[in-house]
Amino acid sequence: MNIIITDAGRAALINAQNNGTNAVKLTQIAISDSNYTATAADTSLPTEIKRLDTFAGELVAADTIHVTIRDESLDVYSMRAFGLLSDDGTLIAVYSQASAIVEKTAGSVALLAVDIKLDRADATNIEIVGDAGFMLPPGSALVAGLLKLTGEDTPLDDTSRATHSLRVTQMLNQRIGDTNPDDVAHWTAAWSWGNHALAGYMVAGTADNQVRSNAQLDGRYVQQTTLGNANGVATLDSNAKIPLSQISDTVLGQVEYQGLWNPTTNEPALPTTPAKKGDYYIVSQAGARFGLNFEVGDWLISNGDKWDKVDNTDAVSSVNGRTGHVILTAADVGAAASSHSHSWGQLSGIPAYASRWPSWGEVSGKPSTFTPAGHNHSAANITSGTLAGARLPMATNATQGAVKMRISGTTLYIRNDGANA
Repeated sequence: MNIIITDAGRAALINAQNNGTNAVKLTQIAISDSNYTATAADTSLPTEIKRLDTFAGELVAADTIHVTIRDESLDVYSMRAFGLLSDDGTLIAVYSQASAIVEKTAGSVALLAVDIKLDRADATNIEIVGDAGFMLPPGSALVAGLLKLTGEDTPLDDTSRATHSLRVTQMLNQRIGDTNPDDVAHWTAAWSWGNHALAGYMVAGTADNQVRSNAQLDGRYVQQTTLGNANGVATLDSNAKIPLSQISDTVLGQVEYQGLWNPTTNEPALPTTPAKKGDYYIVSQAGARFGLNFEVGDWLISNGDKWDKVDNTDAVSSVNGRTGHVILTAADVGAAASSHSHSWGQLSGIPAYASRWPSWGEVSGKPSTFTPAGHNHSAANITSGTLAGARLPMATNATQGAVKMRISGTTLYIRNDGANA
């Protein structure tokens, strides 16, 4: 981040003769929550919250210093601006931004580490006089920091110091005896499942405070390299079950093809009782074996106790000469289409009156009496009886019809006008 050197800070860096610079000591850092634009004319921070002397820094470039700020108080604030103050209270440099640089809560430790690039100034002329101890606090199991190394007189239960490899060896010797070997080769051999006796254990036995021998360990423990591996031991999953990948196919009964088999010659030679569940063979030649009759294509399969047959010869091999996925039409099997017709001569077993009008006696379901009803008939349908003359049309020169007769004595005369004379 680019920090601005104030006019007052620049004046403090340059001596009155303007022929050199004076080292300026930075002793405090002022913090503000104000959202403003910092300028070189600033002499103080607006709405300053507090000042911290728990900071430290070091020069990392001619114009850059690395500064670490720490606040362990219970104060709550948002840092949006900060300024570097000299030992006489002069605001040497200032920085601000709109968003919060640090959000401090009551239960937290504010820690800010930044590389500050100074414009218009040589960082080598700035000396930071802060409390550097907090930058490297004493280390512990919960806090990262500096640790002291253990010495030969450090108690074995000291938890405030770090232990180097030589001291570890010395501490082990104190536990098991100073006269035992403590070289790396012996310990490497012991802890890599080598010769435990070579590690120099003083007391061997099965009590809680004794060391077990190789034979005793082998009977109670397993090596890491044998877990889940061939000729080793099976592991357990999260449900305390052995994973399927570590269970033998013999137990699972997984079907596994073994090749072709001839039941007549028993080639390859198979025992009467199968050795493995799930093994199967495909019959290459018809024959009998194990009390079973086989055709080509059948399976011989083990159920774990005996051999069984999977009959594959009853399957349809072809339909009307076709194989594979067959879809038949009526013509494929000589059948008529679903929609078709036949001539009368192709029909058999038809009733006698199917080809003629039935006689009155052949009609079934007819009524015994017929209720008369008004109706008409054409003249062509009248074959008997006499029609009334009034219903006949009069004959003309162009059409046929009725004529009237005149009787004169015994002679009949035909007139077309109906007169009697």
